[in-house]
Amino acid sequence: ARMDRGPEPRLAVRSGTLFLHAAEMHGWLASLKPVRTHLGEIASAGGSITISSLSVNGPAQSPEAWAVSAAGSSDSLTVSSPDLPEALSLSCRSFSYDPERISVKGLSATMGHSSVAGLEAHLDPGASPHLDIRSAQAAIDAGEIHRWLASKEKMQTPLRKISAISGNIILSTLALKGPLSTPGEWQFMTTGMADDLVIRSPSLPDRLVLRRGKFTLTPGLIVLDSARVGMLDAAATLSGTLMVSPEGLRGMDVLIAANMGPAGMQWIKTFAGLPQVLKVQQRIALSQGHFVGSDKGALSFQGEISTQEGRTLSLGLVRQEKELKINKLEIRDAVSRVSLTLGLRKRSWETTFSGRLDLST
Repeated sequence: ARMDRGPEPRLAVRSGTLFLHAAEMHGWLASLKPVRTHLGEIASAGGSITISSLSVNGPAQSPEAWAVSAAGSSDSLTVSSPDLPEALSLSCRSFSYDPERISVKGLSATMGHSSVAGLEAHLDPGASPHLDIRSAQAAIDAGEIHRWLASKEKMQTPLRKISAISGNIILSTLALKGPLSTPGEWQFMTTGMADDLVIRSPSLPDRLVLRRGKFTLTPGLIVLDSARVGMLDAAATLSGTLMVSPEGLRGMDVLIAANMGPAGMQWIKTFAGLPQVLKVQQRIALSQGHFVGSDKGALSFQGEISTQEGRTLSLGLVRQEKELKINKLEIRDAVSRVSLTLGLRKRSWETTFSGRLDLST
């Protein structure tokens, strides 16, 4: 270290390796009034930090004007705060800090039953701090994180459509960049899978269970790959794209194979605004289903439905705001083979019919 004397003494520090005990450092810094406010809501700290290099330059009597750079690693660092549901445990293979950039590599973190590993990230402080996460893997306890976020006033509106959630989410990749203070402008992509995820929502008639399935998240899109879901007396496998926004689901383009009973079919009819005259009193199997929908009201569906009694229905329909068109309805069983179309409007309807329909069908 060197002190240059004069009217404005300047301090210059160059350091070799430093070993810092986090609990001792936190206790000391918390006792210093100028530093105390910068510790925020950190109630306690533990573990150790190794500083492999340290540089400090600036006016000796103005610490806020010092230019500081440092590099090192941390081992079994723990932080407790009233803002966190559990203590946060951190280990970092390497980190660096200077006025232009904060970087971490090989960061692992655990909070409760959730964890992150292999995190590489940069934060550019500046006037508008910018975050760049290059890679990470994570295992998330969805219920634990949902309860924590739902307790925050700022998150209550975005989460209002999810009343409860449980299960696990595994993220195999994560990349994110954008202004730290404006999450709505973040660009990101993450891939992962759900593990027995259970969601309850005021907009659903029963709990929604996502048992297995891969997904990819990007801004405004969720891409599903063989996602197995269940609700009421229905179970389905979904692949396709969901268009989302902070306000909720904006649209979907999904391939579906499913088995469902009367309760599941009744909810689908209500949700899709289909005529209640379409009644189902037994379990059905849906194959080659293709569902396209929009929050503006447009909806189309194509698929083949089989009943327990051996009947097969090939269906194609389009629903607009004031009109429902069944462009194709073919019914086949041992004694009947029918093809018909049906158009329903507010004050009129039209239909075509061909084939043989037995009363037993």
